[in-house]
Amino acid sequence: MSTESNKAAVRRLTTKDTDWASKILEQAFYTDPMLNFIYGDKINEPGKLNWFFRVTFRLAALYGECFSTAEKDGVLMMLPPDQTKITIGKMYKSGLLAAPFKMGWASFSRSLTFMDFVEKEHKAATSSDHYYIMTVGVLPERQGIGIGKKLMTKALEIVDAHNMPCYLETQSKNNVPIYQRFGFEVVSDKEIPKGGLHNWGMLRQKR
Repeated sequence: MSTESNKAAVRRLTTKDTDWASKILEQAFYTDPMLNFIYGDKINEPGKLNWFFRVTFRLAALYGECFSTAEKDGVLMMLPPDQTKITIGKMYKSGLLAAPFKMGWASFSRSLTFMDFVEKEHKAATSSDHYYIMTVGVLPERQGIGIGKKLMTKALEIVDAHNMPCYLETQSKNNVPIYQRFGFEVVSDKEIPKGGLHNWGMLRQKR
């Protein structure tokens, strides 16, 4: 598929798209290792994952850039160089401050362990301004047909237009070679303490 076709098939989202975009992400990440690490056996409780993706989508839509395909079968969330740090103000506006109550204390505690670890790895791997791809999710029945490629192509066009590096992380080993095909290199390959979850931090140098 050509770059022009990729661009035509992708559109930018706003907070008005929160309802349906969060449902896509909820389905895409139901079996995700990170969310299973955080929620454990609570992952099946009604509304748990949807709330998580509603607030993270709002955060990205308010302070970064979100994209979907015209068919609404995938979502990518990305933060620009001046917005990669998650502040109390951003948490308040996105709704993340309610996390201890919405997630439950045990899940919230595990999320803090996860965030503390990946933020330290992120900071250690990026010494200059950069874009941060938070999430790329595709509906399970639409995976493997190029939806993620469309979204990544659009995001990296923006990154390259600003002559910036780009960072992301994944907790799925199967995703590593996929991101490598987009020019990302593994810069962190470690197990997160207290739970056995593995994290791969990946950096794409500016072009």
